[in-house]
Amino acid sequence: MEQLIQLGFSEDLCKKALEITFNDPNYAGELLFSGEDINAIYEEFKNQNNVKNNDPYYSSDSDDEFDGGYSKVNHKHVINESLVPEEKIEKIDNDNNTIELVQAIKEFLLSPKAATEKETDDKEEFTALNTEEMLTLVRDNIPNVDSILDRTGSTPITHLMSLTYQNGLPLYKNQPAIQAHTIHAIHYIFHKIAQLPDQSKKRPLQRICDAFKACQAEQGRVVDSIYGSLSGRDKDFAEQILAIVDEQKDQVLERSVNMLNPDAWKQNDDIPHLQVPHIQSSYRIAIGDEFGIRGIRNAKADYCAFGLTPQAKNLVKITFERLFSIQDLLDLIVFDVNQQEADAERVIDRDALGRWAGDKDINNDFDSYSIYYDEEKASDYKTNNKDEVIKPLEENEYQPFLSCKVVLSILEHVFLKNNGNNNN
Repeated sequence: MEQLIQLGFSEDLCKKALEITFNDPNYAGELLFSGEDINAIYEEFKNQNNVKNNDPYYSSDSDDEFDGGYSKVNHKHVINESLVPEEKIEKIDNDNNTIELVQAIKEFLLSPKAATEKETDDKEEFTALNTEEMLTLVRDNIPNVDSILDRTGSTPITHLMSLTYQNGLPLYKNQPAIQAHTIHAIHYIFHKIAQLPDQSKKRPLQRICDAFKACQAEQGRVVDSIYGSLSGRDKDFAEQILAIVDEQKDQVLERSVNMLNPDAWKQNDDIPHLQVPHIQSSYRIAIGDEFGIRGIRNAKADYCAFGLTPQAKNLVKITFERLFSIQDLLDLIVFDVNQQEADAERVIDRDALGRWAGDKDINNDFDSYSIYYDEEKASDYKTNNKDEVIKPLEENEYQPFLSCKVVLSILEHVFLKNNGNNNN
């Protein structure tokens, strides 16, 4: 308390900040420096029980009830129906015969069956970098990273990254399971990044640095997202595909938030629950279980998340479903597998793909030779939005090289014709 008062804040504000953050002085200090209206947040925090008792869709039998975080914001989220995208019938290469198959694959991937986040995720054993090794990895790949400050403009992000690497996020202090997962995840992330080719290290490190310039809800979301992507690469072929699906779902959720809340990116800290990260948390909680989206546990700990009315929840669901494109997924998988560089960063292991395709016991009668380039079907191998036909380099002649049609067949055989064994 005294240290916070010495920073120039009144005793009353310091007491409220400490109570809001469950007596965490580090997070209380961050909250005080954030410029947010502490009195308003405190009132929301204190009125939590009143909100739940008086609002029908915060009641204990509501689908939107959740038990995480500091407070559930009393906010009636209104969505303008005119912002919801139009429904489009999706087919591949203008082939009407693919319509039903595309819809069936989409229904599977947007279901709990495709969820990769389990309550008891198996934890890979590894030797974590120490804090100094972690910071060295960041400094070697992100120029002038020590001069980058957090959202308050007062603290270097490297300092916050060090604290999180050691202790987790203050946001999850009273959520021990989530905190343990976050600490494991961030250790795993830096362990894996250190093993990547040099040219592949900057992208995930930049995502982490960008997250630490935002709020803690965003930090937790990005850590879990990167962890899901990197850990998925060490799993079987089907789970590697789902790791790409997870990335696509994150992108679609972000697009849904921005489409339905076009002014959210302008919102300052005066009304934090109207900012993009907290709306994302709210949407993730509302539709995540139904669509198999990662990060629900972390989102529930966001004290600026809010519940949705049934009408708003339905519009979010419709928007997400219409923005989730199987064609986009096919393009992502084609790009991932067909990279020509020998040390390219891939989510899908080409050897795992080859083993799955060649194993009649698990490939569900898939055409194993179709994963390789076929000169007679050269027109199937096109870059996005171009008439240019591509083919593998000579050194990749005997490596898998996919077209969208083949990927569609892979998805059908992995997920719709599954005999219960897709391991590589």
